[in-house]
This record gives sequence, structure tokens and C-alpha cells, in this order.
Amino acid sequence: MRIAFILFLIFLLFSLYLLFDKYLFLSEKEKIDKIIEKARSACEREDLNQISQLIAKDYYDNFGHDYYQLLKTLKNVFNLYDEIRIYLLAKKITLKDSMAICSLRVRAIGLAKDTKEYEVFYKELITLYLKNRKIYYAE
Repeated sequence: MRIAFILFLIFLLFSLYLLFDKYLFLSEKEKIDKIIEKARSACEREDLNQISQLIAKDYYDNFGHDYYQLLKTLKNVFNLYDEIRIYLLAKKITLKDSMAICSLRVRAIGLAKDTKEYEVFYKELITLYLKNRKIYYAE
């Protein structure tokens, strides 16, 4: 009986170690990867609230969008398309000081509401810059 209890405790401790090691002790690259995945998933679900939490308030991009303009643009896109799917064809994450640079090759597919036809968008390179685990610049 005592051996079974000790074996159970060992199994429980080992399981807790695996749980903590996998989910709590992620590397910085793995954390950035999860943020990118959350952003991709939020776009597919057309969840502006989740997207707004992943973007820094001082966001800007090379198109001249700030935080609010980006959210407005995304809202307009969500009004034009259904069944949005985003595929990350290639991803490279580079850590530099307190910043992360994520280079992506992206394909997006959406069902146009007006024509009821699928449209495919492809971007050879999107670069996202993250500070404090929030996207603050894109090009």
C-alpha cells in the first residue's frame, strides 16, 4: 500500500513537472510564437477585441496606420469577407535586446460577401516588431 502511494506521488510530481515545463517555462521565442498564433486565430475569428489586446497602443506601420486606424481597417475587412483563413507559410523569429522581430510569409483566403467567391491574398514578407510582447510596428 505504501509503495503504491509513493509511486502515485512520483507520477503526480512528474506530471506536474511536465505541465509546468511545457506551459509555464516557455522560451521567449515560444512566447512570441504563441502571440503570433493568437493574432492569426483572432483574425480568422474576426475578434477585434482579442486583436486590440495584442497590439501596442503606440502601434504604427509603413502604410501610415496607427492603432485605431488599423482596427478600423480590420473591421472594414471583416465586413467585406467571411470564412477568413490565414496560413503562415514561413516564420522566423529573431530576438534582439528587448525586441522581437518576426518575419512571415502569409497567404490569406476569404469569401467575398458581395461576389460569394473566394479571394486569395499572398504576401511574400511581412515583418512584425514586438516590444513587451505586443505588436508595435509592421512592414
